[in-house]
Amino acid sequence: MAIEKLLEKTDKAWYRELYDEIPKSFQNQISFKDVFLGSIRSAEECYRRFYVEGDESELLNRIKDYGVTVRYIDPQIESSNIAYYDDTQKELVIFEGTVNRLHQRIVDKGLADKISLQLFKNVILSHELYHMIEMNEVNIYSYSKLVEIKFLGLFKRKEQLEVASEIAAYHFSKLVNQLEFSPRIVELLHTL
Repeated sequence: MAIEKLLEKTDKAWYRELYDEIPKSFQNQISFKDVFLGSIRSAEECYRRFYVEGDESELLNRIKDYGVTVRYIDPQIESSNIAYYDDTQKELVIFEGTVNRLHQRIVDKGLADKISLQLFKNVILSHELYHMIEMNEVNIYSYSKLVEIKFLGLFKRKEQLEVASEIAAYHFSKLVNQLEFSPRIVELLHTL
């Protein structure tokens, strides 16, 4: 699909694709509608409660408020990840080489006017900030929504429904950065 079409794709369509990737056993426990509405509501509540502007220095300060340091990996090193949050080390790791390569794809597709390098970085930071908020604040739906996993028909355990967290993080990033398109497009840049 052309990148221009991806920019026009609705949030609901993007988030439905994420939901469809989860195991059928999870889908049998919770409907897409419930995950979609709960995650969107969660993102909107966090945006209102922790009002954040899409400004790199403000985003970095909010991340530091959670005791998290941001570490940029050498631009010469690329990864299949753009960034990851290590809760045990309280560190957000950003792969600058990957960020720069993916942004170059945006430029090559003629979309630098819609997604500047700074906006691209802010989308990444705000997405990760949401994960920190949900892990550290109480009663955040996207982090507290659990599904039951059964093994061998004998054992059961509850596990976080990660798709709710991802949908909410994308939506929070969209709100923070006042985007007209879904930031989920960032993941697809690896394949375009």
